[in-house]
Amino acid sequence: MPIALSGLRFLKPQAFSDGSRSRAVLSELFAPDFDDAGELLTDIDDEAWEPEPPEGGVVLVTKLPREIDPALEGELEDMLPAQTRSRLSRFQNPHRRRQSLYGRLLAQRLANIASEVSSGSYFLREQPPEGPLLADYEGRPFGRIAIAHTEDGVAASLSRRRAGIDLEILKTHERLCGLAEFALGEAFAKAVGELQKTDARLADEAFLAAWGAIECAQKFNGEDRKSAAASPVHEELLSKYARPPEVEILWEDGLIARNPAGRAVPIEFLETPAGHLTLLGFPPERSVEILTLSPEELLEEFHSHVRAFL
Repeated sequence: MPIALSGLRFLKPQAFSDGSRSRAVLSELFAPDFDDAGELLTDIDDEAWEPEPPEGGVVLVTKLPREIDPALEGELEDMLPAQTRSRLSRFQNPHRRRQSLYGRLLAQRLANIASEVSSGSYFLREQPPEGPLLADYEGRPFGRIAIAHTEDGVAASLSRRRAGIDLEILKTHERLCGLAEFALGEAFAKAVGELQKTDARLADEAFLAAWGAIECAQKFNGEDRKSAAASPVHEELLSKYARPPEVEILWEDGLIARNPAGRAVPIEFLETPAGHLTLLGFPPERSVEILTLSPEELLEEFHSHVRAFL
């Protein structure tokens, strides 16, 4: 069902999920019930162990620390896989590097929790140009990771099914209607323009929600992987991992997110301390947790996980 313009609002929940809720969701995702042997795939080497991976997901959101001791930042980076550290070393801009570092740290934390609440061992793995994913102990893809950031905030999600997240800061745009037309066409731009006459802030918010949905869909579909510095190797990778779009965002008397079969894809807009968060493809059985750990506390949590799994 289309989401009317009045529904393009970022809601501020009465409460976000806590750590226990996130662990419970991941426990359901990574401890599937195989009582029915008929549900198992005949080819055990397939990356999907179930014919239909379970729904659900966990999203972690945090604000970037304003200042962090370089030595402490280095210790946090050491908690990540070598391939991820190599990726981080290519960043020249310190702030962009920290954004990427914290996105990977949140993803690694989700991988750690998935291991702790299940009988498996799961690891963060880089897979260019797909980005990070969750792999099992044999290196097979077993979970989907999405990362988003603003200037001062980062979000990361872990799910078994494909999903998309976006994190934005609400801004006022001088050419809002032009941007709206570029995003979703003339009808959407006209609706935004009418709303702008009576409530400029709500018009900005409606546009941001729609834009967040488009950004989520690009990640969902793998359309966010193009590099400004194109190379034959990069193009070959893009061709290898090319796939048909799995969700489309459009405006038909309301915002619509649907899959190729025409079924609606869940979409949600949340206001968080780190920015305006859009979720695409997450069912109600999801957890959105605001992480408030200091860098020191986060490092100690990583050390505790390592000690527990030695």
